[in-house]
Amino acid sequence: MTPGWAGAVAVLEETRSAAVTWSAYRGYPGREWFALDVPGEPSRWATLRCSRILAWWYG
Repeated sequence: MTPGWAGAVAVLEETRSAAVTWSAYRGYPGREWFALDVPGEPSRWATLRCSRILAWWYG
């Protein structure tokens, strides 16, 4: 475990909702071929990534 990750893990824990999901923040500029997530709504992809990071951290 690297000490530099502690701040990032704290941000993940602060942004987690009560339903243990994370929201999509915003889209990227430019052409969008298809939308994966709606900004502000719970995101499957963000939840998957954040859950995997927390599982690794607390491993």
